[in-house]
Parts: sequence; structure tokens; C-alpha cells
Amino acid sequence: MDLGTQSRREFLAIAAASSVPFLMGCGYPVKTVRVAPEEQYALRQASSSHVVCVDLYDDGKECKTIFNNQLTDKGYLPVFLLISNKGQNTYILPRENVAFIDSRGVEWTQVTGIRMSKSFDRSPGLEAAGMGLLFGLLGGLTAWLGASKWNEEMSKDYESKMLPIDRTIHPQTKTSGFIYFREPNGHNNRFDDKKVAVFVDNGRLMVPLVDTVRNTRENIEVLLKPD
Repeated sequence: MDLGTQSRREFLAIAAASSVPFLMGCGYPVKTVRVAPEEQYALRQASSSHVVCVDLYDDGKECKTIFNNQLTDKGYLPVFLLISNKGQNTYILPRENVAFIDSRGVEWTQVTGIRMSKSFDRSPGLEAAGMGLLFGLLGGLTAWLGASKWNEEMSKDYESKMLPIDRTIHPQTKTSGFIYFREPNGHNNRFDDKKVAVFVDNGRLMVPLVDTVRNTRENIEVLLKPD
């Protein structure tokens, strides 16, 4: 065997072996959201019984600090809600009835974290093929496992950051979490921060709260980025 060929094979074997801990160790980085005091939220609506605070993630770079992806590029708008129950009655927040209506009067589609994460999945097959060409079967296998694990953890992360479908808010307590919206044509159009911002400015977020004692429902309207 030619010494040069043997050296190349040894190098590839070492590189493939060393790629295993690297690929398997580079897991999806879960990032937490800082919940600020109510008075620090520019968008909020208060009454004697509750305070509804809103934080819009309509900037791609800001999205990336929490979700590891520029979600606005594909027409997504994560909305962070902080709701404080100041009264004596228990409220329920029916998440699926929260609505975002943009500046055109168009209501955006609410999506789950799992659905949103699919738009940003890595491709295990392509990554495995690329690494396989460079490092052989072992490199391809570790690349496939690494990308698959990343996608799984990203999906769990997006879903865990969401508010539950029906959130109970007891007296003198707070709840917080994300609701994800997507522009109805977001899957067809190329988006960016400026385009999303145009739709968001002067849009409205409708937040329903159900009083479980009085059996009444109140719709809180939060005007987004008013002029």
C-alpha cells in the first residue's frame, strides 16, 4: 500500500472518530426568556382585576436569541404574554381564542411550537450524505443522529415555551408564555423584519379572559406599536 494513501486513510479514520463526540455533543441550546416586571412592558393593558403585558418578537435577531432561528423570515410572529390576576376571582385564558389582527385587518393563523419548528428543521439525510463523503459511514451516521436530535430538541423547546391551551390564573398570581402566529401566506412569501413590522404596526391583539366565578368573558384589546 502506498504510504500516502495509508496516511490519508488514517487521517480520515481519526477525523471520523473525533467527529463523534463533537457532533453528539453539539446539542440544541435551550435559551430562557427573561420575565420583566410589568411596568417595563411598553405594550400593556391594565384594569382593576388584571394586567396584560405583551412583548412582540418581530425582529429576526431578537427571535434568534430565544429560538435559535430568525422566525420572521418565514412569516412567524412569536408573541410573549404576561398576565397578572389582581382580583379575587379565578380566570381562564383560552389560548386558541387569542387573536392577532394585523394593520390590514387580516387575522393571522395561530400555530403550535411543533408546527413552527418543522419550518426550521435540519436535514439529517443531506447532512449525513455530506459527512459520509468526507468521513465515511461513521461520519454520516453521527451527522444523521446529530441533526435528528437537534430537530427533536428544537421541537420540544418551541412547544415548552407556549402557553397551554387553557391556562388557569388564580387570584394574585401570574402566568406567562408564548403564542405563535403566522401570516396566512407566510409559507409562500419571503418575509423579513421590515415586512413583518409593517403588518404588526397598529395591529391588534385580542386576549379573552373568562371569569370562572361570574361565568363572563372579557376581551382585552392591546394596540400594538401605536403611532
